Amino acid sequence: MHSLTLRTFRIRPRHAGIVAVVVVLVDLCCRSVWAQDVPWVQAQMRGCLDCTITNIHFWSETEGWASARLASTDVFLLHTEDGGLTWDTERVTQETYGIHARADFLDPLEGWATADAYTQLGGIDYSLREDGHNPGEDNALAAPVRLHWTANGGRSWSIVEGPVTETAQFGDVTIAQQASRRYLSRVRFVTRDVGVVVGLIARPAPWNRAAWVFSGYVILATRDGGDSWKAHVYGEISDSPEPGWDPAPVEHIASVGMAHIWVPARMTLASLLFRTVDGGRSWDVTAVPGIRDGLGSRVQFRSPTNGWSSGGASGVQRTRDGGLSWAPDDSLPCSAITFYRDEGWCGAYPGPSPASAGIYRTTDGGTTWSLEFALVGANSLRMTAGLPESVIWAYGPWGRLMRRAPNTTSVRFTGQLPIRWGSLKQLHGADVEDNAE
Repeated sequence: MHSLTLRTFRIRPRHAGIVAVVVVLVDLCCRSVWAQDVPWVQAQMRGCLDCTITNIHFWSETEGWASARLASTDVFLLHTEDGGLTWDTERVTQETYGIHARADFLDPLEGWATADAYTQLGGIDYSLREDGHNPGEDNALAAPVRLHWTANGGRSWSIVEGPVTETAQFGDVTIAQQASRRYLSRVRFVTRDVGVVVGLIARPAPWNRAAWVFSGYVILATRDGGDSWKAHVYGEISDSPEPGWDPAPVEHIASVGMAHIWVPARMTLASLLFRTVDGGRSWDVTAVPGIRDGLGSRVQFRSPTNGWSSGGASGVQRTRDGGLSWAPDDSLPCSAITFYRDEGWCGAYPGPSPASAGIYRTTDGGTTWSLEFALVGANSLRMTAGLPESVIWAYGPWGRLMRRAPNTTSVRFTGQLPIRWGSLKQLHGADVEDNAE
């Protein structure tokens, strides 16, 4: 739908002939007008033009923030007050950036982020807590679960915590029992009471008791809003002697309703998908073969059974049984997928099919896809819904922060009007009244 300003004119009878001629000329000219749907528009950013956008959130339809980094030491928050059309840049501390980059929201106002320490591939980054951070205590497997919490959309944060009251092991139980530290990376609450926190576990290295090696994962589940937590510890030892092939940190948690939650994780020779169908009370795990590419780092489910995995070098895989089995979806060489009702979008890289890089769209729940916006590097983008949820955002490296609004249309005039309405009014003065409605 075009956005137009309706202008009305009151014209004296003796000038009706002039107006009739103008209307005819306007009609002839505007036959060379074309309208093209331009659904994806790059936001205007003041500074940080080459930043990598790592997360985005709106607490109202006009106000929101995005986290961004330029290098390991240059981190920023971007702020908007006009629905994302323009963004101001603010340099922040590593701690402030980390909170926003890891934040996940239940609704526009209430959200959580993991606290203390988290992991990145190749090392462990500790938060910059001014009250002192003791890795041996704060990261103990049985330590209280500490989270950053906001009730105002991320404009301010406070610490909440709750004790671990129960622990269970699965997978390689012996390895799980040897773990004594944890490094949490992601949190998601599906209701105000039901939530999960996930991260890596570590045990002393057999060859050097002063060193630590990652040896699996921990999933902490609460059903009382974080007042207490149950730890589900999964032991898995890496079978590769090469550095960098340890279990990778969890980057994403997916959910449908309050009962179905999925956690994708990437090991050495297989990917893992942790799954609960009872709101976190119990968990099972499915191993998908593939050297770090069996499943991607992100999963997206439209129902308890129908889902996609993306973000891996092997492309998109699809499940129709809730994640128990997966098969390649050859029609989608995408890195990220997001859905709004039956519509969905993904960023694709070029290949035999499709041949064009860009953002692809489905209107039938993922059965068929078509190119909506040609864009080099679209496969590196992540996508999420804004406010309202029909507004979709794509973000990633090279300062990409793109907004898709429904029915966004640009109109371009290829001819030149023979006379402007303003000139007509000036020419005839009091004979023409111009009213904008």
